[in-house]
Amino acid sequence: MPRWLGNDPRYTKSRCFASFPFPNLTDDQRTHLRALAEELDAHRKRQQAAHPKLTLTQMYNVLEKLWSSDTIEGKDKYIYDQGLIGILRDLHDQIAAVRAALSEMGEATPEQIARRFLRARSSTVEPLSESVAA
Repeated sequence: MPRWLGNDPRYTKSRCFASFPFPNLTDDQRTHLRALAEELDAHRKRQQAAHPKLTLTQMYNVLEKLWSSDTIEGKDKYIYDQGLIGILRDLHDQIAAVRAALSEMGEATPEQIARRFLRARSSTVEPLSESVAA
C-alpha cells in the first residue's frame, strides 16, 4: 500500500527499493559490477566538474545518438568531447556485458525482472483511488 504525505505519494524504502528482485550475484560478479558502477559514477562526476554546464541529460542524449549510429555534430560534438561520451559508452557496454552474462547463466532478463517486480507489487499495492485521503 503506498504511503501518502498530504496529497503526495511518499517514497518508502521498504516498499520500493527493498522489495526489488535484484539478481543473485556471486561475490566476484558483485565486486566487478560495483567497480564498473563506481567507475561510471566517477567518470560522469569528473566530466561535470571539469565542465560545470554539462548535464547528465546532455550526456545521455548524445550517448543515445551514438548508440543509434546518428551523426554526432555541432552542439552534440561539443558535448561528446566535454563528456568523453566514448568512455561513457564503453562503461555502459561493459555493464551490459555483465548483464548479458547473467542472463546466459540463467538469471532473469531485465524485462523478466521488471515483470516479476510488477507482479509482486500488484499483489500488495491497493488501487490509487482507494489510497488517496479525501
